[in-house]
Amino acid sequence: MSIRNATIRQYIFDEPGNQSSLRSVLLFGKNTATYKFALCEALLKQQARSEQPYVDLLPHFVDALCRHVKIYPKQETRSEPRSLISACIKFNEGALGKSELLKEGAKVMPRYVFNAFHNIGGGSLDAHHSLFSDNRKLKRLDITDTLLKIIDNDDMKEAMLLENESRWRVVEEAWRLGFNPALLAFDENASFVLNSDRRAALRPVFPTLLPYQKGLCFYCRRGIKLSAVHHDENFGDVDHCIPRSVLQKIYRAGIDTRANLNGIWNLVIACQRCNRGEGGKFDQIPALQYYEQLCVRNQRFALEHAHSLRYAIFWSLNASSVDEIIEKMQEIWNLVPRTDRWRPKEMASPMIDL
Repeated sequence: MSIRNATIRQYIFDEPGNQSSLRSVLLFGKNTATYKFALCEALLKQQARSEQPYVDLLPHFVDALCRHVKIYPKQETRSEPRSLISACIKFNEGALGKSELLKEGAKVMPRYVFNAFHNIGGGSLDAHHSLFSDNRKLKRLDITDTLLKIIDNDDMKEAMLLENESRWRVVEEAWRLGFNPALLAFDENASFVLNSDRRAALRPVFPTLLPYQKGLCFYCRRGIKLSAVHHDENFGDVDHCIPRSVLQKIYRAGIDTRANLNGIWNLVIACQRCNRGEGGKFDQIPALQYYEQLCVRNQRFALEHAHSLRYAIFWSLNASSVDEIIEKMQEIWNLVPRTDRWRPKEMASPMIDL
């Protein structure tokens, strides 16, 4: 069954780079357990080859699960853990050997993990966008060119490993807080904390937001890397799309939009040139196309399944539905002064495979 949700389809087909399919799984795939993140890590840690035997994937798969179970034992929505999560807990406690753990993993992977990996948007990725097919008879995954190109490119592989780990932590934290993380800011450990309208340290939201932009600047489409350091050209900043100073003036005028100044609804990732370089945005209001782009991004947030961003976007805008998200954003945009709108000096050529 192909993907039924139009917004998710658009995400995949707009600038359809090799990473778009994998990102769509991480962002929009259903989460009743975190198996997909463990499998993603296992796949990315293999050598680039078209056939991946179950037996080669299995150790990486269970090791990734055990690492996360040690930090946060709840790795599924069930109140009682399934056998594999229970086995990981026992292994971490020294009450179960590695061979027994691998046996439990071997039962779960073909039955529950491989078949569900591509399920998103009320359907699944089609053959053109899929990352592998399951050859149950020969006990192996047949890897597609889409995934092989990621595994064979060190920069892409590193970026996707970082994004996968970030998404995994988002899901864990949402479950830990009982689906109550507003994600208005993060603390120094990248944990979710509730925050007021005071200016917040926003840098830790960077790895959570960047996948929605496919590793590109929100404005000029220049490539940005999660691993870049401050002096690198492809280092990115967290930016308030509608400037914080503009929102403050609206609030001070006594207009209550019930939207948080530092809310996730208004945060994007921008390259240094667009954010603060010569001719950069700074506190200028962006052109209409960027407001519209932000609306689409926030609709995608709301389509997540059991992720904290789904609830964060509703709460940070005081909205209760996808339609109301757009209504609230339009209400704010209508209050923004009709001044000259900022655009980047130049648009980068699409750099899809960063």
